[in-house]
Amino acid sequence: KWAWQRLGVAQQKTGDLANSIVSMQRAVRCDQDDATSWQELANSYYLQGKYACATKVLARILDMPGGKDNSSAAYLKGRLHLLLAEVDEAIEIFQALHALRPNWVPAILGFGESLLRRACEEYASGWLRQSTDTLVSSVKLLHNCVTIQPQLVAAWKMLGDALSRFAAASPGDCQPVWSILSASSVSDPG
Repeated sequence: KWAWQRLGVAQQKTGDLANSIVSMQRAVRCDQDDATSWQELANSYYLQGKYACATKVLARILDMPGGKDNSSAAYLKGRLHLLLAEVDEAIEIFQALHALRPNWVPAILGFGESLLRRACEEYASGWLRQSTDTLVSSVKLLHNCVTIQPQLVAAWKMLGDALSRFAAASPGDCQPVWSILSASSVSDPG
């Protein structure tokens, strides 16, 4: 199995994704319980744009004994759900991941982004009050993220997006987000 796995990883790194998938499939046939081979297979599917296949492989990893603690597999599965516009599934995954690892920046950022996407859907459906409540939750998470990791530009951008959406959804009532932002100071990322 290790030879197929190493070959698949090497093929993945050189961009030969079709053969990488074949090699990783052979590796998992050799050892059905090897989470690492399954994870690399999922990565190859992801890189090739086969998101539904990658999601199924990741679900298998998470169902393995000890798989619920596999943060990287859960994170990638959440990202894939966002790419597939399956926001509720992404929220569920990132919420569980955030509960498991509350200060892990990828989980916080993924959860905040998922809530931001949900708020946009709610706003588009005319659920303005629900949208602003969801945006407040997103702002809390993203503000926590920039507090933990102030140099992370993606977190600042997403926080700015959430604040901009909040201002559009609830003009004149900035008190909910102002109280979050004024609760702690964050260093300038520059």
